[in-house]
Amino acid sequence: MPVFALTLSSLLVLYVALLRPVLRRKRYQKFAQEVVVNPALRSQYYLRTSFVLWSWVAVIGIVLFLCSVTPSVLGVRAPGNWTYTLLILIEILVLLPLVVVIMVRRLVKTRRPGQAKALLKIKELLPSTAHERRLWLLLSISAGICEELLFRGFLPWYFLALGAFFGRQISLLPVFALSTFLFGFAHLYQGWKGVLGTGLLGAVFAFLYVFTGNLIVPIVFHILIDARLVFFAPALLSLDRQMKAEDGASRVGTPLL
Repeated sequence: MPVFALTLSSLLVLYVALLRPVLRRKRYQKFAQEVVVNPALRSQYYLRTSFVLWSWVAVIGIVLFLCSVTPSVLGVRAPGNWTYTLLILIEILVLLPLVVVIMVRRLVKTRRPGQAKALLKIKELLPSTAHERRLWLLLSISAGICEELLFRGFLPWYFLALGAFFGRQISLLPVFALSTFLFGFAHLYQGWKGVLGTGLLGAVFAFLYVFTGNLIVPIVFHILIDARLVFFAPALLSLDRQMKAEDGASRVGTPLL
């Protein structure tokens, strides 16, 4: 890898892996306070985040050009086995929507937070209007494509290239383990439980990438995982309003001592 390409890659990795998670957590806390007063900030947040994600892809494209390699080294290629790939995609496209429907119905029926607590911690981020839901779908597509290119495609390739640059041979397991950890840490704004949850999802995406040999399946799965909030959001926000109302009623009915 040319020195300039290595430097540019390293700057991108340092920013995404260390700097951005901390900055994003602080910015999200500020956003969560301001969006209550100005809901228009939510749409701006979606668009700004999508722009940042695609800027990563632009940098990755420059690095690949400098290294004279094709995107296939990052898993952007046709599946080696279309049968396995199509079967997995069909299972995901059938089972995931079914799971979402069951969970939404259960949430509406029971009116209890349960597993929804993790999502309610980032309720300020959830789309609440038709316009916001469309922008959320755009953000979901951007995150699915760009984050998979970065964390499942580029980072493992970068770590292997970095090892080769310094004359070290690195196996795939620690490379994917590190990129998976960084994927979870990138979601620090969701709290440490969010880091753990997204880290586990990252491990699933990495397995799908290694198993199929391309990024098609993890990208589709990632997009659907994020896009599910379009269907979850109304029930979650309704549950949040109900919990606030019940909490307010209990406070009013509690005598002062």
